[in-house]
Amino acid sequence: TNNAGGVAGSANAAQISSVEVTGSKITADKNAGGIAGAFAGKIEATQVEATVSGDIAGGFIGTTMLGTKAVITNSKANAKVIPIEGAASAGGFAASVTNGSALTIADSVVMGGSSIGSSMASGGFIGDVQGEAEVLGSASYAEVEGYKSSTKVAVGTGGVIGKVSCADFSDVSVKNVNVGGKVTAYNYAGGIIGWCNSPLYIKNC
Repeated sequence: TNNAGGVAGSANAAQISSVEVTGSKITADKNAGGIAGAFAGKIEATQVEATVSGDIAGGFIGTTMLGTKAVITNSKANAKVIPIEGAASAGGFAASVTNGSALTIADSVVMGGSSIGSSMASGGFIGDVQGEAEVLGSASYAEVEGYKSSTKVAVGTGGVIGKVSCADFSDVSVKNVNVGGKVTAYNYAGGIIGWCNSPLYIKNC
């Protein structure tokens, strides 16, 4: 399965509000998310409690869609994100923001007890950012883990975002965000960002 989610495998221009996904186990070969494997649109006042597994696996969204924007507001993730062996990215809310897309997460929480498992790019909110991203007025209490062996080197493990590598140097902002979870990896680990080669704005964190 390429796209799997607790609400939809893939959803474009979607409006999701006041939804609860509880006790779900979501697995995909590629994109997996507590709400959708691939997503564009708006999610608000929604709570996900799920175990999510895939190459690109997120508590809410596996990946954003090219040429679109996704917004998550006033929501809570209580997720165990378990990437498959050699996985590309994992995140408490979203695993991947693709080049040419945008994601905003605001006034939302990744709850204590959440865990983001080992992958190439792991983040409390977002695993890998190649497009535009904002994390605003939010908090993560998740335990985030990158590879802890020199034989498997993660490219970024962060309390907010694992890896920022925007091909078009898009803006990435992290403002008024609290990180209260443990972040561990063999290398490229950070309390906010694991690895970055693009413009980045951080304030009040």
